[in-house]
Amino acid sequence: MLFALACQTPQGQIPPDFALQTGGDGVLIFSVEKPDGISVTREETGESFALEAVNDALDADFNVLLPAGHYRLATTTGEGAHVRFYLVFFTVAPGVASYGGAIRTRRAYSNASVVEIQDDYDSAVARFRASHPSLAGEGVLKSLAETQSCGSTGIHCDP
Repeated sequence: MLFALACQTPQGQIPPDFALQTGGDGVLIFSVEKPDGISVTREETGESFALEAVNDALDADFNVLLPAGHYRLATTTGEGAHVRFYLVFFTVAPGVASYGGAIRTRRAYSNASVVEIQDDYDSAVARFRASHPSLAGEGVLKSLAETQSCGSTGIHCDP
């Protein structure tokens, strides 16, 4: 379950003929297992962006144009006494497409699950290039997200 934050700027899909400009905004490519209301918050400004998936798959792809900067999203695993909060951090580089990884949940023990970032760079970038031929010649920077695991209150987080 991913948290949706107030005061969000909607970020839709990137048009197939889109061309990146030097500096400024960048494209973030990532996927989420079983997404539900994805939003990211820009660390530098606190602004939140609601994100739309480009497909309705179990591992939904996200290809979004965002201002360059550092972003976080929050997610939880488990329920009741087994709830665990996670923060996932992305970096969007200016004027390039960046691949952030595949956010997946893995059962760790008993009723507890953990959030992991997996590297599906080749297949994710191939899907992105197929849907965005104007960017086919562009390199995609691999900039895998990082996670922090937080206590049940979300106050104490471990890198």
